[in-house]
Amino acid sequence: MKVYYEDEADQWIPQEVSYSLKEISHDGRYSRTNALLYVVLPDSSGSYNYYMSYDYTSNTTTYKTNVIFEIMSKNILNRKFQYGNGSYAVTVRWEDFVSNCNKYIDMAVKHQDNINQYDITKNIIKKQWN
Repeated sequence: MKVYYEDEADQWIPQEVSYSLKEISHDGRYSRTNALLYVVLPDSSGSYNYYMSYDYTSNTTTYKTNVIFEIMSKNILNRKFQYGNGSYAVTVRWEDFVSNCNKYIDMAVKHQDNINQYDITKNIIKKQWN
């Protein structure tokens, strides 16, 4: 999905994410920032470790954000300090999503309803290659 040798500003996924997060005027009406829900697909062996891993001892999930687009990674762990840790984007494994999709959609909408608690990144930064 991510082409590493192409600028992210020239790829369609970050463009779509950026557009969906902006308030855009349409004939005098404004859209609002959409919710973000990242559904992670397993690799060919059924593992999710290429992107996320869960530590049962500490009850924490680690995300390898370098494998996704920057605009997506900047909306993970972006809850404002005074409200604690958390992410605007809800991230879920495919198998968990299909078993209870409404749960994760509702979580994303709840974050959208509380958007002021997050530092949302809405723009793609075009890289200057040397």
